[in-house]
Parts: sequence; structure tokens; C-alpha cells
Amino acid sequence: MPKILIIEDEAAIRRVLVKILSEENSTYQVEEAEDGLVGIEKIKRTITI
Repeated sequence: MPKILIIEDEAAIRRVLVKILSEENSTYQVEEAEDGLVGIEKIKRTITI
């Protein structure tokens, strides 16, 4: 399943992007983060080494 992480500080813009991408293809796993630090932490949690 393709994963997409949206990092955007404006909550309204983030919600619109999540909605558009989720409706575009139901196989997309869309996550969001309000800033780069939160985004990096989400990426770190998904990486398995």
C-alpha cells in the first residue's frame, strides 16, 4: 500500500490535501503532520531496520 505523509502547518490545507488524496485512490495510506519534527518522528516509527 502506498504511503503518503503530508507535512503542512496550516490545518485547513492539510485536511483538504488528505481528503483529496484519500478520495483519489482508496489504497493510499495518508498521514499528516503539522510540522517537520512531527513528520520526522512519524517516518522514524515506520522504518524497520
